[in-house]
Amino acid sequence: MFITTKFSLFSITYPPIPITQIGPVSFSLHGVFAALGFYFGANHAIKLAEKDKQDTVLFEQGLTWAIFGAIIGARFFTIPAHIGDPGYGLDDVFSPTGSYSIMGGMSGGIIAAYIRIQLIGKGDFKQYSDYASTGLILGTVIGRIGDLAIVEHLGRSTSFILGYEIKPGYDVAPQHDALECSEPLVTCGTCLLYTSPSPRDKRQSRMPSSA
Repeated sequence: MFITTKFSLFSITYPPIPITQIGPVSFSLHGVFAALGFYFGANHAIKLAEKDKQDTVLFEQGLTWAIFGAIIGARFFTIPAHIGDPGYGLDDVFSPTGSYSIMGGMSGGIIAAYIRIQLIGKGDFKQYSDYASTGLILGTVIGRIGDLAIVEHLGRSTSFILGYEIKPGYDVAPQHDALECSEPLVTCGTCLLYTSPSPRDKRQSRMPSSA
């Protein structure tokens, strides 16, 4: 979603919204908006099926299977990318704290829905997938709001006006800890210069990308 730059008079900046602890449960806007995206996307798709007088019960069952398929796919379709990594083993494969992939989630959801609708329910999967396609787009857009909120995806350096600026004290997603900043040495509008005794002490600005 983002790309970095060193110095730019104009940039986008806002404090990342951290994980919120409510009792024993931790809430991240990444997960919250992913769930909202699935709900509104599925609801939109079901309404299209209702309009065409299709079997919405079968469709809803397929979408329910898709939820679990997406969770499984998002986790396990990342495994091939780690094969050969030093120390990577079965414990890493079955760990819920491993990496997850949005494309793996989509693939897993589609496969699970196909099994339920086409193979078990004997329905026309192509027809239902047409309804789901626009719902998938809607759900992805809503889900990406959560990515923006927690500043999850950052990429290469940029001087583009839509770059994201990381200011001192900003707590971005863990994979970008090295980009977090110390106190600024000089400030000039939105252009900040930082002392840099370590890679963490750099002023960084990032822009939306396809990640």
